[in-house]
Amino acid sequence: MPSGGVHPITNKPIGPLGGGRSGGQAYLDKGSDGFRRTFTRPPISLADLASEMATKLPSKSIRVVGRPDLMISRIVNIGHDIAGVLNAFAIGDVAICPEIREWDSIEYTRDVMATTGDKALILIAHERGEEDGMLLCRDWLQKLVPERKVTFIDSGEPFINIPSA
Repeated sequence: MPSGGVHPITNKPIGPLGGGRSGGQAYLDKGSDGFRRTFTRPPISLADLASEMATKLPSKSIRVVGRPDLMISRIVNIGHDIAGVLNAFAIGDVAICPEIREWDSIEYTRDVMATTGDKALILIAHERGEEDGMLLCRDWLQKLVPERKVTFIDSGEPFINIPSA
């Protein structure tokens, strides 16, 4: 055990795009670090990106603010507030957030769409944004207690969708 009882964990790209299930690590920008990572990928429509995320995370509750035909190449994973949206829009085409204050972030995104039309926001369930981190945690814990089996239990999609009549 390291001095002080601390077991270091590697700063791997986790989150809705950086983890193993999403395949996003192939697009991770060099030098991008921390939770607010950036990704550059070949152009894809906003609708196709959201659909791809819904399949890979998996999630039935992906929500999108933006033009479905908007072409996306620069993606920014953000935290929980409007500051993340502001920063993401300064450097990327779309912000992806696994939980955000909707009363300001969505309205700001709609304002940007009304003026320039070239930014978007993808919202996913908080839990879906953290599952890859829990997979990493399982692997890390297994090394600490090799005599015990450490199991990942996917908590599943927290939301259901009710179709309109």
